[in-house]
Amino acid sequence: MIMTKPCAGRSRQKGWEANSLGADSMFKKMPIGRCTDLSRRLSMKFVQQITLVLTVLSGSVLAQSETKCDVAAFVADRHSGVNVRDGAGLNNKIVKTIPRDAGGTLVFIEGSKGEWLKISRAVSAKRVTVFSGVGWVHAPLLFVRTRGGGDDLVLYYRNPRTETEEIGSIRTGLDVVVMGCSGDWMKVLIPKRGTKGVTGWMPTGAWCGSPWEDCV
Repeated sequence: MIMTKPCAGRSRQKGWEANSLGADSMFKKMPIGRCTDLSRRLSMKFVQQITLVLTVLSGSVLAQSETKCDVAAFVADRHSGVNVRDGAGLNNKIVKTIPRDAGGTLVFIEGSKGEWLKISRAVSAKRVTVFSGVGWVHAPLLFVRTRGGGDDLVLYYRNPRTETEEIGSIRTGLDVVVMGCSGDWMKVLIPKRGTKGVTGWMPTGAWCGSPWEDCV
């Protein structure tokens, strides 16, 4: 509810009184018509300010840009299908459902936007294409498997660049949740005991996007 300053008398609200004692005399001396008009203008100004704040906040979400990727991952739950939508968000239309496959499903990714991945193709365990085109899937529905070049541990970074800070390491051979991608880097959720996990970036070679033996 929008509150305006009364034109005569003193407000009963202590908070208003403490901040507007000097304005009381101005309102009391002002003709009723002008006072009402001033109150209306103050109300409209308040509404405009709130509208501007909401517009900026909503615009920052809508303007979130797409990041190009060239990676692959596999469906996390082999016993459940994955909805493919025509945009990045649950409000977008489902255009296809990747069928469940106990043998695993490989998904090729070409873009990322928030926690959504833009995919171009999905292949079943029998090497049959079960989706082809452009669609979006929720990133946490996909996994990659950590791997290293003979080492037991692989590093993950704060940002998708090796020049940035190393924030930890994880054992090889673990399936981790995908959260996004950039180029040939994969953003994953690293499990941490007693927490919801921590996100980190893994370069190509530190993860495998195939559910089968041949790594992609």
